[in-house]
Amino acid sequence: MTALPTFIQSFFKYNYDREQIPKLVEEDHMFLNKLRKIGGGAGDYFVTALLDHEVQGVGPTVAIQQAAAGQANNANVSGAKWIVPWGDYGASVFITDKEITMSASDLGSFLNSKKENFDSQLRQFGAAMEQMLLVDNRCLGVGAFSGGTITMTNKSDVVNFEVGQILQASAYDGSTTDELLGSGSLGYVVAVNANAGTIDVATTSGGSKGTPSSWSGTIYLWRYGEYTGGASPITIVNSFAQYVPASDPSSTPGTLFNNVDRSFNTVTRSGVRLTASECSGLSTEDRIKKIFSRMASMRGIKMAARDVLLHPIAWQALANSLEKKGQRILDGKAGTFNFPKVEMATANGIISIWPNKFMPLGSGYVVDFNTTELHYGGNSGFPSVLSEDGLQMVRKSDANTYELRIKSYPAFVVKAPGRQGRFPVLASF
Repeated sequence: MTALPTFIQSFFKYNYDREQIPKLVEEDHMFLNKLRKIGGGAGDYFVTALLDHEVQGVGPTVAIQQAAAGQANNANVSGAKWIVPWGDYGASVFITDKEITMSASDLGSFLNSKKENFDSQLRQFGAAMEQMLLVDNRCLGVGAFSGGTITMTNKSDVVNFEVGQILQASAYDGSTTDELLGSGSLGYVVAVNANAGTIDVATTSGGSKGTPSSWSGTIYLWRYGEYTGGASPITIVNSFAQYVPASDPSSTPGTLFNNVDRSFNTVTRSGVRLTASECSGLSTEDRIKKIFSRMASMRGIKMAARDVLLHPIAWQALANSLEKKGQRILDGKAGTFNFPKVEMATANGIISIWPNKFMPLGSGYVVDFNTTELHYGGNSGFPSVLSEDGLQMVRKSDANTYELRIKSYPAFVVKAPGRQGRFPVLASF
């Protein structure tokens, strides 16, 4: 038996090298797959320049050129910097000593079975990270709670829930200092009905459907420990939706987001957006054309964006409309995977429009992937197996159990928000 843990470690080391883990994490997640990921992060914060205007220095005479070039903060940045805290996110898979002992005669089959569990955890890690990178305030969804059942306001949000999850709830969306219901009471997911758009929760792990303390009426839901509201929200990762919010961020000078006062220049520091009134009566196709026209016509905005993300329902409606005009769905290369896309002509040239199941149903994003990055601590890949001490398996202190741990320390940054966009999408089709 002394050789078995070493054999198991070799098995997992062989099956989960630095290339195989990202494939499992990113295989169904277009945004995470296309996002540039950069390792080597260190220190308490990730710090990078905010790109918010072009260098000045033109004029009809040398003196005027020099005067313009010599102005304060005359660079491709205004002197502001994004200062982003490193997050902490991971996953665990257990293997008991009893399982190892009782499977010693056929350890290969046993490990292949356990590998499925580990693959599933990696896929779940990818789904959780993709969802957090796209939505406002890491919220999984909102719905009406009654008698242990949550009926989601948008049925499509059920994609964020799985049996076995542990949830917490609030009466608010996580953008304020309001607290969790029931002082953080827990709801254990025991059933999910995607057709009905419902989720059943219990008050104990594996228990019967019930009502966690203070859960009632309309509630917003988070995974256990991931609530973004309250006095001390946990740091995991910012989202695209936070860098490019649906409405203009606070105009109060001194109100900071990752060290940046966005009231200084709302567009270049928080993105180009269309309001609901500006989109009234417009199809999704026309809304996309309108926001690209606006971005192309705004002085000082470098138009590098070539990608749009939509919820699959909105994307399919757009694809159907374009197909009637003779434009077909394409296989779009994104990293190591092909994802479906449609292409469309805009004021910024031909753009690609991608479906993403974690997109907010009522929003469309315009993304410049050249200035949108996911940085991570260390150089072991994103994510990676905890193994700095030479051991891929660690022992639990309170049980005869081995544990495989996935770790990540991410910092997501949109270096040039002014090159990104956001617009409302029709919520029903």
